[in-house]
Amino acid sequence: LPEIYSRAESQEWKQRFEAIAELSQIGQQFSESLSLSKHSNRFFDCFMKLVGDPNVRVAQTAIASFATSVPYLKVSVESNATLIVTTLLNVISSNNPAIKQAGEGLFDVVLKYADHTHLFQHLCTGAMYSNAKSRAFSIAKLIEIVPDSVSYTHLTLPTIYS
Repeated sequence: LPEIYSRAESQEWKQRFEAIAELSQIGQQFSESLSLSKHSNRFFDCFMKLVGDPNVRVAQTAIASFATSVPYLKVSVESNATLIVTTLLNVISSNNPAIKQAGEGLFDVVLKYADHTHLFQHLCTGAMYSNAKSRAFSIAKLIEIVPDSVSYTHLTLPTIYS
């Protein structure tokens, strides 16, 4: 894994591009052990850096790869919700329409597989403090998930009313 992490953080876009496939493969093959591993946070940190990469080709490939990995990484996605939601809200605020649309699609995939109660607080924070481009998106997603989140736990009600 350290070799893949160093390629994912390389200055060369081709090395970052190659690291995406390897990260996706690791996420899909070792999803259960990854959720218990000490490398879980580092794995998601590298993947999210690639999702938010300034190189459009790298970012689009990372978004597509992460979208295919989310069903396998459900438990790990929930435990790394802060990083994932923050990165995706930054991607959604992109000036590039293709990146923005891909980011919105990836967010829908995350919402499909992750428990909404893990994402609720992060979306509230995004609705209050993110930039204007992603704030509307956060509010729209909150409207979608509020019925599910409220029915699961009464702890979210103070957040809704604040």
